[in-house]
Amino acid sequence: MCLALPAKVIEIKEDNNALIELDGVRKEISLALVSDVKVGEYVLIHVGYALNKVSEEEALKTLKMFAEAGLLSEDVA
Repeated sequence: MCLALPAKVIEIKEDNNALIELDGVRKEISLALVSDVKVGEYVLIHVGYALNKVSEEEALKTLKMFAEAGLLSEDVA
């Protein structure tokens, strides 16, 4: 089973990478598999790669479910 989490893009780097933030953690990820990502948008992250973009509404619903399951802090969503 694979798990991809939605994360907010907070910075786009020149080398086709982005800085994302999830539950207070910032990480640089690759944007090689998606195109036209902008700061403030949400992407699904799996093993350091953005797999695709997701709407803010869908991302927040998913993050809320993870928080309710005790896997993320309550203030994520």
